[in-house]
Amino acid sequence: MRYLTRTAIVSIVLSTTGCSNLPFSDNNNYDLSQVQTISSSAVDHSEAPPSVTNSQTANAVSAGQGVGVNGYLWRACLDILSFMPLTSADPFGGVVITDWYSPPNTPLTRFKATAYILSSSLQSDALKIAVFRQVRGENGEWIESEVNRNVAVDLENTVLARARELKVRANPR
Repeated sequence: MRYLTRTAIVSIVLSTTGCSNLPFSDNNNYDLSQVQTISSSAVDHSEAPPSVTNSQTANAVSAGQGVGVNGYLWRACLDILSFMPLTSADPFGGVVITDWYSPPNTPLTRFKATAYILSSSLQSDALKIAVFRQVRGENGEWIESEVNRNVAVDLENTVLARARELKVRANPR
């Protein structure tokens, strides 16, 4: 019994003194401007996008920290694709997936879009949008149909323009 008690005391002492050397146990005071939150409340889209990463202040994501997508591109994707119902929006992976949308003037055609934010930079190669189209057949089944490549390119250009606009509003010179 004494052996178990001594072993338990020694292991507790060693484990608690060993933990004081780990980097998460130091008492750093963090600057409140670096604290980031995600809010479920409504956001005014004319203001700067809420930061998912520190890239807005540092213009780059530090290695191993934060999310690897550009916050302005993220907000712009959500803004531009907001006319379509969202199926999934993953800020950590940088993927926005919409559900099928039928324009009011063409109810027999429906579209779906998937946006991929590929990096933390605000450049044209950091964004890829895929657009899918289906047409209702005579028997009521939805049939895959080809989409004009210009549709995806136009959407990408619109998202990029909106992201640049958001960045200018957030960082006026």
